[in-house]
Amino acid sequence: MKIIIECIRSQSIPVEIFLWNNNVEDVNRYDVDMQINSEKNLMCLPRWFMGMYASSEYIFSLDDDLVFRDTKVVEDCVDFIGYNDMAIGKTGVILNEEKNYWNSKHILNPDPNNDISVDIIKGRFFMCPKKNISKILLNDLTNVNILNPRIEDDIILSSKFDNKQIPSFLYKRFEELPENGASLYRSVDHRESRIQTTNKYFNRNK
Repeated sequence: MKIIIECIRSQSIPVEIFLWNNNVEDVNRYDVDMQINSEKNLMCLPRWFMGMYASSEYIFSLDDDLVFRDTKVVEDCVDFIGYNDMAIGKTGVILNEEKNYWNSKHILNPDPNNDISVDIIKGRFFMCPKKNISKILLNDLTNVNILNPRIEDDIILSSKFDNKQIPSFLYKRFEELPENGASLYRSVDHRESRIQTTNKYFNRNK
């Protein structure tokens, strides 16, 4: 966490950092603007609600095994999005005709020569205007069972944006850190949940 936080703090424009810490054994107070320690793993949803407290026009999520390689990544992302209702990220999915999540084309890295339009921005790094998120939270992400908070937030959020891009300027701008613990993608529940959520949000009218 310290490596990631230092990386974000070093960005060329100020970034507020909000941390949801569900590791009860981790009693550290990190150099962040807001830290919530919780005994419950509410998975990915809390980060978006916390993001509503940001003073900026944009918010982004960043996984705990990913860091920026240079200090201008966030600034370049802000310039790229501008005032458009656009979501951008490092990885994404171009859905096939059947809207089958796992059998579709998964973009794991940006193309150095071209921006890539996708249907889904994956949550490893997901950035968009804050104003869009507030509407989505109210309409689609509030009816969650706190005892079973399995929700594919990145798929739901992606379904609300007409313009979703993997920008070419993000090529080689991230570094992968070692994973700590089991990854979600190895979970059967995770795989099935992403199939069901894609079917629900991409096979209906917005």
